Amino acid sequence: MIKKVFNRTVVLIRWKTRFILYIFAKVMGKLKPYQDIAALESSPMLVLFSGGLGDYVNFFPTLNKLKEKIGPQNIYSLAADPIKSLFSKEIPPLNCYSLRVRKNIFFIIPLLILIRRSNVLVTLTVVTGVYSILFELISLLSGAKYRIGPRYSSNPYATYNMLIEVSDSQHDVNQNIFLLKFLKVNHNEVNILFKINYNEKKPPRDTIPPNDRVIVGIHPGSDARFKNTKRWSVDNYQHVLNRIVEKYNALFLVFLGPDDLDLKNQFRSHSASLRFVENVELEVLFYFLKRCHLFVSNDTGLAHLANAFSIPTVTLFGPSSPVRTRPYGPQNRVLYRKILCSPCIYHQNYCTNLVSNECLNLIKPEDVYSEIEKVLKFGGLQPIIQKNL
Repeated sequence: MIKKVFNRTVVLIRWKTRFILYIFAKVMGKLKPYQDIAALESSPMLVLFSGGLGDYVNFFPTLNKLKEKIGPQNIYSLAADPIKSLFSKEIPPLNCYSLRVRKNIFFIIPLLILIRRSNVLVTLTVVTGVYSILFELISLLSGAKYRIGPRYSSNPYATYNMLIEVSDSQHDVNQNIFLLKFLKVNHNEVNILFKINYNEKKPPRDTIPPNDRVIVGIHPGSDARFKNTKRWSVDNYQHVLNRIVEKYNALFLVFLGPDDLDLKNQFRSHSASLRFVENVELEVLFYFLKRCHLFVSNDTGLAHLANAFSIPTVTLFGPSSPVRTRPYGPQNRVLYRKILCSPCIYHQNYCTNLVSNECLNLIKPEDVYSEIEKVLKFGGLQPIIQKNL
């Protein structure tokens, strides 16, 4: 009961903060709408990115079109690590500003001074899975004449002067492309390709997976904000793992980020068929991920990254919408059990259903095993001959 009251109080405070920001923008005359932008080609643009790896993959086709339209030298970015390092492969590294969030809100003052010195004409806020009031504030105070951004259903008080309405019935890849309409780019002109530039780094030799086994990557974790809503239980993953190991002699690579390390001890010992890829640097993560024949995950950024590397995925959705944030393309399989209150995660990061996490728990190990089987058989991988035959 106390937790519910606390969560509702936090939501109320957020709504009031958004409303105050909207009134401030209105009083300052910052809400004058524009339909399109003239003479953009030689003008600097700041891309504001508040998301994670999955959001970066979903934004990548739009970023490619921006580079083609105005040139990489005119694009600046503001993002937290490791996304900043990915942006630095696409635009000049000196144009990549780093966001290091601290408890003291005044840390944004030197950042704003730096941005205003860049004389950006346009800010473009990327459509991501979670709304960020901080990035909206930075856009408002950046000094840019044109501020392109999304209006989420959870925030009707958006302060951008060039708005698109975010819909739960459109994929985020397409919604980011729709942002380009203000730059006189037709969405049909955008090639949806995910050829991300990256560097690989080999891990220690004794951790490199063998080439003669089926390798299945799994990510049982999530962003810390959603650990109580987006995570399918480790027991369920273990059940699926045991069946796949028995039939295919598969090696499972369990990817654990800094928010997931507590899950390691929940896996029962299976040393010959289970290896943990724990909190590694991005270049090493790329190395391990590219060696997977299949990737099974909750709705997280690693599923999108696997898809960008042309690895087939099986993704489990609960409180989020697969229509908006599934790995893009028909080759990726999704398990989703929609109930009356879903999707809810775009409005809050806690479950209000009487049966906690019912949407995710309705997915059974047998369902996931069946989808994995289809992918492995489609890829020509055959079951091993049982020893007792």
